[in-house]
Amino acid sequence: VHLASRRGIPVAVVNGRLYVSGGVGGALEASVAYAAISDGVVGGWTTGRAMPAGRTRHAMAAGTERLYVAGGHDGNAAAATVWSAAVSPSGGVGPWVEHASLPEARFLGAAAMTEIGLETGIGGPSRRRPGVSGSVLRLSARCPDTPREHRPRPAGRQNSLPQCDEKS
Repeated sequence: VHLASRRGIPVAVVNGRLYVSGGVGGALEASVAYAAISDGVVGGWTTGRAMPAGRTRHAMAAGTERLYVAGGHDGNAAAATVWSAAVSPSGGVGPWVEHASLPEARFLGAAAMTEIGLETGIGGPSRRRPGVSGSVLRLSARCPDTPREHRPRPAGRQNSLPQCDEKS
């Protein structure tokens, strides 16, 4: 696994293992690699199951025993795809599953898992808006095929868990 020359790769940690995916290192990559972390030291890298297509500058987050990838650049344009794959107790990456696409193709984003689901901060250029966007998209763990833009509510009002049939 040659990671030293790659750029545009996100990282995530699942069950004491560091995962990296995609990037560009001479060519657009779809590969996934992981290494155990022990006492703060990263061990040797193992090649995992590749993503369905190459991506760079995409967002990646770790859920409980699952990796999520959102957006990114496919070498020609910003992408709107959302994929996830199960991670086995031994670290292996299962088959990638495609979810509903993001409402707008974006790259240079970030992602994190919360108790509600995948929170993807999508910033960066798109075809329609060359500047930076400040939207946050939510892929609920309860409704994985309905990503929606999240708008914080006014002070004093709680953000509730989304219902699958909510428009947001």
